[in-house]
Amino acid sequence: MRTGSSSSGATSTPTMAPSILGGLGVASQELCSTDPNSRPTLSLKVGMLGITQLKCVSNAAFTNQVVIAVTYVVDQSGAGQYKTIQDAINAVPDNNDKWYQIIVKPGLYSATFTVNADNFVAKNIKFKNTYNLGEKPEHITQAVAVVVGGDKAAFYNCAFEGVQDTLCDFHGRHYFKDCYIMGGIDFIFGLGQSVYENCNLNAIVGSWGNQGYVTAQGRGAATDENGFVFKWCNITAPKDSTFYLGRAWQSFSRVVFYKSNFQASIVPQGWDAWNKPVDNIVYAEEECYGPGSNKAGRVAWERKLSVKELYYYINDFNHGKSWLPQQPS
Repeated sequence: MRTGSSSSGATSTPTMAPSILGGLGVASQELCSTDPNSRPTLSLKVGMLGITQLKCVSNAAFTNQVVIAVTYVVDQSGAGQYKTIQDAINAVPDNNDKWYQIIVKPGLYSATFTVNADNFVAKNIKFKNTYNLGEKPEHITQAVAVVVGGDKAAFYNCAFEGVQDTLCDFHGRHYFKDCYIMGGIDFIFGLGQSVYENCNLNAIVGSWGNQGYVTAQGRGAATDENGFVFKWCNITAPKDSTFYLGRAWQSFSRVVFYKSNFQASIVPQGWDAWNKPVDNIVYAEEECYGPGSNKAGRVAWERKLSVKELYYYINDFNHGKSWLPQQPS
């Protein structure tokens, strides 16, 4: 797991109540918008915002009927119960088994956002690490915006922005829907057992003359259930950029793209084994389309999934049917 520092700010026009949800983990929340640049932003600069034992939820309109026990408001102006997100998190009792909602009003909040608790849900917020962003840096280094290490975490309409190692999808079953994820090098990495649905992935490092990597998945054994599945996603990049879909962090790395729009130029090989034996790596593209979807130059060891395998990946990979209905969505 890698770490970094960051900062940012946010403005937005709300279309629904701001929120971030956390179950056995806490969340912070802001305004909702379909424009990733207008989402509320949690700026990561100093300090550590650690979510370890909470249940938290938002007051937005949810499909699932979830009882919210307590609502806290975080407002730097003093209009809420707390001025910092960490203070609101600390107010949730230990061993809590109820849903707490933490509403974070617009502002600049500095913290390194780490979720180690189970049952965390976030909605309508941007997590941004500005280290390495802007003009081409002399040296690109690791700068994580979010670390997700708890089980059963879900993110809806959120944005994650950085350059290297933006989203540490570290461990556990996770679900990302309608999210925007920006980075250049391994900007989605980890050992999570995760599904990304209808997300926009923006690969930026190639515009600086380097070849970027969308994923660096770390499955280490054939018996490990983890991996990344991307379905109905879009991949974009600046003009003249090139990038790989992924490289193998560990020897059993597993990444599947399904019915995704590759709008940008992908390196013809598509994948990088990163000096690992290729026999155990599971990298697949199924029914993808767009300018970058031509597989004529792909590595010979890219997998062709069976009907049964494909069904599993797109329908039950992170077992979401058993736990997502129990959360706000």
